[in-house]
Amino acid sequence: MKLKKLLATVLTGIIVIAVPVIAGASSGATTLVVLAQDNATGNTSNDTTEGGNSGEQDGDSNGSENEGEGDKNDGDNDNSGESGGDTSSSTPSTGGSTTPTVKPAPAPNPVPVKSEAEILEEIIVAERVAAAEADAHQTAQIARETGIPASVSVQAENENKSVAEYMNNAVTELPGLTDLTPVAQGGQVIINGTPTNQSFSVQKPLTVQVQAAQAQAASLGGNIMNVTTIKGSVSFDTATVNFYMPGVTAGQNIQVYQLKDGVWNSVTVSEIREDHVVVDMTSYGVYAFIEVPAQ
Repeated sequence: MKLKKLLATVLTGIIVIAVPVIAGASSGATTLVVLAQDNATGNTSNDTTEGGNSGEQDGDSNGSENEGEGDKNDGDNDNSGESGGDTSSSTPSTGGSTTPTVKPAPAPNPVPVKSEAEILEEIIVAERVAAAEADAHQTAQIARETGIPASVSVQAENENKSVAEYMNNAVTELPGLTDLTPVAQGGQVIINGTPTNQSFSVQKPLTVQVQAAQAQAASLGGNIMNVTTIKGSVSFDTATVNFYMPGVTAGQNIQVYQLKDGVWNSVTVSEIREDHVVVDMTSYGVYAFIEVPAQ
């Protein structure tokens, strides 16, 4: 059997083959439809050629609609995700509507009230400070006027001496005593029989020691010439000390006593000459120079 004409048309996944009918079998042309699977939808169509075209249109339309709905669903999913994310991140969780408690500000510390004793103590301290400042000013003024360093004035004050007493290693005045004979020491102390360049420091005694010396002089029927505290930096068994006492004359009856344990003990006076009294000492301590009337 010969085929006069072969026409093949492929329409959207449907293959339509038109062939002539065998002579004698039919007088008209018949369309042969070959079943084919729609790649897009996976459905099988048995429409005619015209029906195939309609199926193609319907398939395209359905596909477009499905794609549109898919895009819409994707957009809805995106919008839903974004909305959910924004809601969870921008809305803080307060755990309830309870108003936070505000702590009251601490009360200021009350100003302590000072007692009368505290106020009086502050006044005394202020007066002492003012007095010290005045003394310092006076010391500086004296230093400018006399040329004596202020440090000397301070050291003299520490020993309860005038500047002249401090610089001359002397005691020239004591409270409660009048007509006092100055006592000074200029060095060349003989230590254990050996001449040296050592000097002993002549300082002022305590007031009670002066009073005790006055009582001792009264018991002897004599007069206090001076009372001093003798100090030094060397140890000795015996020390011959030359005291400078201006106004003393040879032949005066001058006795020297040392205060030990509340008792006045006589000390050897080895020489009395003009302006000098030489004493043999065995230790440092408080010494009273007493003039006793000649017998």
